[in-house]
Amino acid sequence: MLLAVAISSICLTSCGDDDDVNNAPTEPSANGIVGTWRNPSPANGNLHEQYLFQENGDYTYVVIESATSFVLEAGTYRLESSGVLSLNCIRGDNPGRVEYSCSIDGNEMEITGQNGHTSYSRVENNAGNITGTWECEQLNYDGTYTHYTYVFNTNGTYSYEVPSAFGGLNHESGRYSLDPGNGLITFNDENGEQTTTTYMLIDDFLIINGLQIFTRTSGGIVDVDDSIVGSWLYEEPGYREIYTFNANGTFTDTYNDEFDTPHELTGNYETSGNTLTLHYMSNGTVIESETVTFSVSGNVLTLTDSDGDSITLSRIG
Repeated sequence: MLLAVAISSICLTSCGDDDDVNNAPTEPSANGIVGTWRNPSPANGNLHEQYLFQENGDYTYVVIESATSFVLEAGTYRLESSGVLSLNCIRGDNPGRVEYSCSIDGNEMEITGQNGHTSYSRVENNAGNITGTWECEQLNYDGTYTHYTYVFNTNGTYSYEVPSAFGGLNHESGRYSLDPGNGLITFNDENGEQTTTTYMLIDDFLIINGLQIFTRTSGGIVDVDDSIVGSWLYEEPGYREIYTFNANGTFTDTYNDEFDTPHELTGNYETSGNTLTLHYMSNGTVIESETVTFSVSGNVLTLTDSDGDSITLSRIG
């Protein structure tokens, strides 16, 4: 599974020493802290700052500095009835325990430490819509960048694209499901493998398993019309072209040019009524879009462009 190359598990309550903060559930009187809290005015020019406190005693703290830079800390917490908040950082730049003074008034929270106090407001965890195209430019040790792309469709399918070590691109597709409250996303790929990892959706930023930050580059793809799914052949003397529309909203367009050289184009597509829009992509970026009308009658697909010109394709798969 390609995702295994890019993600790894976070060990929180199941790891660490025997410190009483590790593996310790939140005090019953502290249930009011459970949820997501966002700083409405992040300092130092940061874009976002927020905490997620979970019922099981885990917490995550994230600061998004820019579209390509973020800081993430994760561990366990305990809030005493006296208002002392203990954070035991297991993953982050400064592991160990830190204590703060914490006060909660409804949907407002104030945390006070050595550097002063910070105010947070309660927000819905992972609010918003994950559907759309998300891209990540990850800096490598040699100073180069690697480009990653996710596409999440409204019909519950996804595709994932990452450069191959041998040149070209590796593709993965399948279905996904979300558990927003616990910040979990489950991928079931086309090979039947399942992976569950964490995610954080903060406006137009998506953090997958605390390792990569993605920026939304386009909106969601609408549900595809099942009647168009499959492979379709257009043929005329000296020319063959095959469109393959996949159920996950991706497609391939293969054809031979006048020199009989094969070509393959890939991208995403969407349907709305009898309208079909093709988004041709290269390296995760849409390079051209084309909209036509379509109709399916048995094993025949008819595509008509804006000028009224039509072609007829036959189902071959």
